[in-house]
Amino acid sequence: MTLTERQQQIIDTAIKIIANKGLKSCTIKNLSEAINISEPAIYRHFKSKEEILLTMLHHFETVSNELLKHLQNIDLSPLEKIKAFLENRYRVFNENPDLASVMMADDLFTANPKLLEVRSRIIKGHRDLVIEIVSQGQQAGKIRHEIEPKQIFLIIFGSMRLLVKQWSNHPEHIDLTVEGKKLWKSIRVIIQA
Repeated sequence: MTLTERQQQIIDTAIKIIANKGLKSCTIKNLSEAINISEPAIYRHFKSKEEILLTMLHHFETVSNELLKHLQNIDLSPLEKIKAFLENRYRVFNENPDLASVMMADDLFTANPKLLEVRSRIIKGHRDLVIEIVSQGQQAGKIRHEIEPKQIFLIIFGSMRLLVKQWSNHPEHIDLTVEGKKLWKSIRVIIQA
């Protein structure tokens, strides 16, 4: 999915508004004022607010899928693949705190089935990859087999979500990449065979 420069600006502005003022404040009027263009100019790029939000999620999904594909094809141990996945997520969120706030805000997506479907698909992609990597690690004797792969995914993803949510509330007090590395070291102790 290739976005024009203006479409990217609209999406980035929508993310900023949602992260700082909530979904209800992300109106076409507020977007046009924040970007300093007319409302009809917004509609030349997107048909509706929903399309803006869907495009935002699809763009994040595309970037996530590229990462997942890359991780499947690189020659790393299963534990190193999980580490690379987590480090990428922490880096992306660290570089864009507003995106982290939006992607971790569960309530933003539950009211709209289309948004919820895309977000659920993104999480499923993450889950499927991590479970596959964990299963490979268990077969190779590198990851503990006493813990089900789905449970290991929950440990990894749940811990990551909690850390990102804490960080997004106080990004000035926590270095996400540093804390993420510490968290991974602890998780690795738990799951490594």
